[in-house]
Amino acid sequence: SKELSFSNTQGFMEPLLPPFRHPAGLCLHQPHEKSMDYLVEDFGHVCRHKLTKESKTAFFDIGATYNFINDEVEHSSPVIQVIEKYRKFGIHFDDIYAYELQNWDVDRVYKTIPDHMRKPLHWINTGVSTEHGNMFNPWTVVRENYKPEDFVVVKLDIDTPSVELPLVQQLLDDPRLRELVDVFYFEHHVHMDEMKPYWKMDGTMVYSLTYFRAMRNVGIAS
Repeated sequence: SKELSFSNTQGFMEPLLPPFRHPAGLCLHQPHEKSMDYLVEDFGHVCRHKLTKESKTAFFDIGATYNFINDEVEHSSPVIQVIEKYRKFGIHFDDIYAYELQNWDVDRVYKTIPDHMRKPLHWINTGVSTEHGNMFNPWTVVRENYKPEDFVVVKLDIDTPSVELPLVQQLLDDPRLRELVDVFYFEHHVHMDEMKPYWKMDGTMVYSLTYFRAMRNVGIAS
């Protein structure tokens, strides 16, 4: 049908259609607000054409709060949903780098994630930096620790466009970094009436289409 996007390394992806959320997620009284079931992720293609026995796997969670309410595992958390889905299809992450500005008690952090996330978790309880080479810029960690044959997944959602957008642009502008990042989940906080109560807004969905298309054009599933 040619409605899906395709990458030689990542396989098929869902079409880029606003609002880039579950189609029922913005409807009143619908249980899909955090659902990521609409995403098309070609795990079979990734396993056949990307991963090798020597590949390291890493998940970068930039904006990492797993449960705002209590000390229990919230399985509806988008990041936990994603990691569980990768595990279901045989991709287990060797390292999970979790960046979070809000100060959380470490005991609570480990109580609110599944058992299988505890060993690979690197809890980095500070804000990320956009400065090139800064130790708290996630791209510094990617460049210093991973190779093109590894599998690197990044999720960016810190509700601060002044930090998010420079990181996105750095990814697009750096040829070496583009070779290292395979999948990029990004909640782009553009102007949407339905989301006014929840986030700071900057730009329009035209910008979202521009960013996501640019990433797909260089082989990053986004």
